Amino acid sequence: MPGAPRRILLAAVLLVLATCAAAVWYALSQPSMGMQFAPYTPDGEQTPKQLRITESPPGGPVAGALAVRLQGRHDALDLLPSDLIEEPDFFDTYEEMAQFFARQSRLAAMLAEPAVTLTWQAAPGAPTLTSVLSVAPRRDASTLPFVFWFQLFAGSASLLIGAWVYALRRGDWGPRMLALCGLAFPLSTVSAAVYSTRELAIDGTVFRWLSSVNHTGALMFGCALIAIFLTHPRLLTRPLWLLALPVVFGLWQLGDTFRWWPDQNWGARIPIMVEMLLAIALAVVQWRRSRGQPAERAALRWLALSALVGSGLFVLMVVSVGVFGLFPPLAQGYAFGFFLIMFFGLALGVGRYRLFDLDQWAYRVLLWAMGVATVVVIDATLVLWLRWNATLSLGTTLLICGALYLPARQWLWARLVERGNASVEQMMPELVRIAFSESGEVREQLWAAALQRLFNPLQSMAARGSDTRMPAIADDGLTLHLPACGGVEARVLRFRDHGKRLFSGRDAEFAASLCHLMDQAAEGRDAHERGIREERLRVARDMHDDIGAKLLTLLHVDDPQRQKLLLREAMTQLRQIVRGLAGQAQSFDEFMADVRHASVERAQAAGIALAWTVALPETPPLTGRQQYQLRVALQEVLSNALRHASATHIEVRWHTSGPALVVQVTDNGVGMEASAPGQGLGLASVEARLAELGGRVDWQRAEPQGTTVSLQLPLR
Repeated sequence: MPGAPRRILLAAVLLVLATCAAAVWYALSQPSMGMQFAPYTPDGEQTPKQLRITESPPGGPVAGALAVRLQGRHDALDLLPSDLIEEPDFFDTYEEMAQFFARQSRLAAMLAEPAVTLTWQAAPGAPTLTSVLSVAPRRDASTLPFVFWFQLFAGSASLLIGAWVYALRRGDWGPRMLALCGLAFPLSTVSAAVYSTRELAIDGTVFRWLSSVNHTGALMFGCALIAIFLTHPRLLTRPLWLLALPVVFGLWQLGDTFRWWPDQNWGARIPIMVEMLLAIALAVVQWRRSRGQPAERAALRWLALSALVGSGLFVLMVVSVGVFGLFPPLAQGYAFGFFLIMFFGLALGVGRYRLFDLDQWAYRVLLWAMGVATVVVIDATLVLWLRWNATLSLGTTLLICGALYLPARQWLWARLVERGNASVEQMMPELVRIAFSESGEVREQLWAAALQRLFNPLQSMAARGSDTRMPAIADDGLTLHLPACGGVEARVLRFRDHGKRLFSGRDAEFAASLCHLMDQAAEGRDAHERGIREERLRVARDMHDDIGAKLLTLLHVDDPQRQKLLLREAMTQLRQIVRGLAGQAQSFDEFMADVRHASVERAQAAGIALAWTVALPETPPLTGRQQYQLRVALQEVLSNALRHASATHIEVRWHTSGPALVVQVTDNGVGMEASAPGQGLGLASVEARLAELGGRVDWQRAEPQGTTVSLQLPLR
C-alpha cells in the first residue's frame, strides 16, 4: 500500500481508538447502583406508566418489581418512564427538554452519594417497600449493555469505511464527501452510546451538550449526504458552493443549541427533513443528467437506494413513533445499524466496486425494504387504529403479505431484473443449429445475431487473436468479453440494452453457459462429421476389398457355376452395404436364412458336407453393420476351410457365451500346422472386421484332427 493511503487509514484507526476510549472512560466513570431498569407498559395500554427493575444487586428489590421513588440525603424524585428515554429529541418543546435535563441532574446528584433509598412495589397496586442501596463510585464494564458497544462499532465502522474509500480514490469528490459522512456519523453514535445506555441518569448539563453533539453529527451527516449527490456521479456545481452547506446548517444547529428556535421541530427535526428532501431532489437531478450512462446510473441507483433504505428505516422505526407518543419499538442504538447498512451501500456506489452486480443487489434491497415497510405499516395500522392485539395483528399482517406482497414481489423481480432474459434451455436448439451450420462464415453470422438478440449491445465486434478463456466483464460493466467457442471467433460486446444497463455477473454466467453448450454442440458436429468420414471409408473399403475382389475374380473364372456363385455373393454383399448405409437391418431369421443358404451352396459346390447348428436362447439384436461384418467374416473362414484345409466335413455352430454371440466353425482337415494363421488363411482380415465391432477371433486344433475357429461378437 502506498504511503498516503496507509497514513490515512492509520489516522482513521487512531481516531477511532481515541474516540472509543474516551466514550468508555466516561461511561465507566459514572456511579452505579448495580441495577437495570426498563419501561413497564400495563396490559391494554399503549405507553409505559412505570419503571420495571430487570436486574438488582443482592439484598435489593426483587427482579420484576416496579421502581417508584429515589431518595438521597437532600432530594427525592418519583421515577418516571421518561427518565429512561434514550434520545431527548422525543420531547417536542425546549421547555420539556429543559425539565428532562433538570431531572437528570437531580437524579445524578443523588447517585453521587454513597447510598440512596429506593421505594418499590412487588406488583402494580401492591404496598410500597424501601431498600437502601449502596452506590459504587464507578460503573463496572460488565454492566455496559451490548447496545453500547454496537453504537461504538457502528460509528467506528462508518469512519473506517469512509477513510478506506477515500484512501483508494482521493482525487474524486464522491469519496471525499463519503469520508466526511464517516467523520460526522461517529459524533452521533458515540455521544448517543454514552447517554442512551446510562444506568438511570447522568449530569443534565453533560447530557445536553452530548445531545447537541449528536445533533451536530446528524446535520453534518446530512450535509455530507447532500454533497455526495451534488458531486457524484456527476459534479452538479462548483466545489466552492459546497461551503454553503456547513454555513447554513451550522447556523441552524447553533440556533438549536442556544434555543433560538420556537420548538424542537424547528431546531432538530425540520433541518433533517430539509436535508433528506434536498438529497432526494439532487438524486432526481443526477438521474436525469446520467441518461444514457449505465455505469453512472448503476452507481446512482445504489447510492439513492442505500440512502433511502437506511434513513427511511431509521425514521420508520425510531422517529415516526414519536408522532404517536409511543416508545420506539427498536432501541435507537440498534437503529443506527440501518445507517451502517447505508454506509456499505454508499461505499459501493461511490467506490464503484463491481458496479455490474450492484443493479441486482439494489433491486433486492429495494424489495426487501418494501417488504419490511409493508409489514410495519400494516401491523401499526391494525394496532393503532383498529386496536387489535399484537398477536392477532401480526398474524393477519403476515397472511396479507403472503397473499399479496410475495406474488407482487415476484412480478416486480421479473420486470426489473429478469426482463427479456432467455434461458439456456430455450437457447439449446438455436445453438445446435448454429454449430451444425454448413460453413464458418454462416456460424459467425448466426452467433453474432443470437448475441445481439440476447444482450442488445450497441457494439458487437469480433476479437481475432483474443486469449480470453472465459466470459469476463470489463470497464465497470460496460464491456463483456466472450471467448472463442464452438468454432466461432471471440467477440466483444459493449453497452448492454443500447447503453441502458450494465453487463452483470448473471450475464457473464449466462454467456459462459452458452459458450459451453456451443463447445458441446461443436464436439457433436465434429463427431458427426468424423462418423460420416469413417463410414465413407468403411464403405469404400468394403466395396474394394469384398465386392471389388469378387468382381475381379469373376473376370478370370471360366466356370459358369463358379461365376454364378461369385456374382450372387457380390450382390448379397452389395445389398448388405446399402442396408447398412440406410441404417436398416434384416430380421435375424432372414439374416440366418441368407447366411445358411450361401454357406450350404458354397460347401455343396466344393463337394463338402456342411452341418448347421443353432443353439441360441433368444434372438440376438444385430445391427446392419454387425450383420454385414459377421457375414463376411464367416464367409472368409469358410473359404479358408474349403480351399486350404482339405476337409470333408464342416460344422457351423451358433451359440452364446455370456454377453457375446459365438459362431464356431470346425473342420476335419489337415489342422493348424498347414493352415496356421498368417499363412494364407486370411484371418487377419477377419480379425480386423470383428475388432471394429469390439469382437475377436480364436482358433485352435480340433480333435482328433482339423481346426476350430471361433468368431465372438459382443451384443451389448
